[in-house]
Amino acid sequence: MGMWQVPGFYDAVKSPDPEQLAAIAEQGDNEEQLRQIYQVTRFLNDLQWNCLREQAAFTPTCNLAGLNAATQVKASKLCYRLGQWQDRFRLY
Repeated sequence: MGMWQVPGFYDAVKSPDPEQLAAIAEQGDNEEQLRQIYQVTRFLNDLQWNCLREQAAFTPTCNLAGLNAATQVKASKLCYRLGQWQDRFRLY
């Protein structure tokens, strides 16, 4: 999975605590069902299922959508999903 290259974006990110990891583990295993739904044989970067779920739940993201050669920059959208320790008012 790629990392957003904004200086300081990940500075406040902390690892999940044991209780949070236990909550993820208790969700059950629907790996095969998701593979069928999305018609994939492997996950991004060959992540194992438990690592993929942990990253999906706890890794902050910064996504740039709608930018291509035919699109003007003003038509793009930037979306953040911040971790619980990141300050939404300190957008980098």
